[in-house]
Amino acid sequence: MATPVMIRDHRDDATVDRPGPIRSPIRHRFAGPHRRIDDESARCCAVRPAPGSLVRASCPRRDSNPAGVNRLTCEVAGYDAGQRDGSSPVPHGTGRLLLIESCFVNRSRLMASIRERHGRKGISYSVLYREKDSQRSRTFQDLASARQHADRIERLGVEAADRIYEATHRPDPEVVPTVAEQAERHIAALSGVQPYTIATYRTMARQLAVTALGAMPVDRATREDVAGWIRTQEAAGVAAKTIKNRHALLSAALTRAVDDGTATRNVAARARIARTERREMTFLTPAEFQIVLGRATPYYRPLLMLLFGTGLRLGEATALRVSDIHPEFTPATLTVSRAWKKGGGYGAPKTAAGRRTIAIPGPVMEAIGPLLDREPGELLFVNTAGRRVQQATLHDLWQGWITDWIFDRGTGERTRRSPSLGKVPRIHDLRHSHAAFMIGTGMSLYDLKQRLGHESIQTTADTYGHLMPEAQVQAERAAALAFPVAPIAIES
Repeated sequence: MATPVMIRDHRDDATVDRPGPIRSPIRHRFAGPHRRIDDESARCCAVRPAPGSLVRASCPRRDSNPAGVNRLTCEVAGYDAGQRDGSSPVPHGTGRLLLIESCFVNRSRLMASIRERHGRKGISYSVLYREKDSQRSRTFQDLASARQHADRIERLGVEAADRIYEATHRPDPEVVPTVAEQAERHIAALSGVQPYTIATYRTMARQLAVTALGAMPVDRATREDVAGWIRTQEAAGVAAKTIKNRHALLSAALTRAVDDGTATRNVAARARIARTERREMTFLTPAEFQIVLGRATPYYRPLLMLLFGTGLRLGEATALRVSDIHPEFTPATLTVSRAWKKGGGYGAPKTAAGRRTIAIPGPVMEAIGPLLDREPGELLFVNTAGRRVQQATLHDLWQGWITDWIFDRGTGERTRRSPSLGKVPRIHDLRHSHAAFMIGTGMSLYDLKQRLGHESIQTTADTYGHLMPEAQVQAERAAALAFPVAPIAIES
């Protein structure tokens, strides 16, 4: 009876050379991933490869060169539960050899394999690969380093892998962190940053670590490395805003490296990144808002009215406490001093100008008045269970309020149809709608900046300036007053 042999992530017929004390290694034939075959050549001999040892595999190429051979190296993971260890004699037909972590599966990609060598100084590992029709190799003293180099060849290409090798294996004894390690150092040194932001930065650092740029020492990285890193992300369809955020972290980390004397310059400075496409705002007129309000769950109508009537961000509105409302003033006011942050917990508003006190419209005050009959420190808006309003939950409810749902009689499944508004606004568009209405009634951009809590009036102008075409007309008329009715004659 034959011994089944299994390899992971391999789709071609292949043979595995089992290394060990036997001079003529036994070749095990198998077909496809996780398939077993009963073949005389698949018999297991008396001494099996121990877990952790390497086995060589080869399979025919079936792409451009059918006569070629794919070669890869796999590690023996172990044997089925209940089987004997690798040093014990095992009868034929028992046990199943598990091979894992092949360095490269498809030879038509980047052709690297690891060979274990036994010499006078012990065991070493050679990474074999081809470049421009010639075979090359690099030798490492440990398997982890060999795997790392082989992995870089596949992911980044031979040229990038060689550059990283040359930069990291240099004769000078000074230890210089890689770009990815410098990013981690920078993050660890930050203070006054929200935990969620730190977690986001660490995710970016991990993503940087698997790139050619991230593996380069900070003093060997070049502007071309940064440009290539950006181009790779753009080609992969990464959003421009995401690339901009990652670049900001990279640039800050390299600036710290310059300050620490680890690098001589910040090669990420002044890198060109495609501009972020701003999502179009959807404005609701007061009449359209009333349609949405009529569809909304009555329990949440006061919250929607406050968003539309004050322009607060959702995270600011749901963080309001009873004590933040001041009905004793005329008009009534509310004070914004905190906001919910991503990842949970309160924090300061988005900007320093976000701490503000604004007037509450009369109808909104009437709607939220019954909610004030609670303890001053309690949240003004809570869900039906008495806990904080989760933004994700409210977004789901919002989709139902702005959408007509119809059911397919054949399948019973519901399909989505846009409401009679002819537009699909987001909850955040209530803030934009409030701003548009304020501008329409004659509010200046400066006063609108104060009400919305923008840090700079430039932000207000960039976001809502296009809603004020009449301002250009007024500016032209005002400038015209500086000139006399008749031109002054100039004597020649």
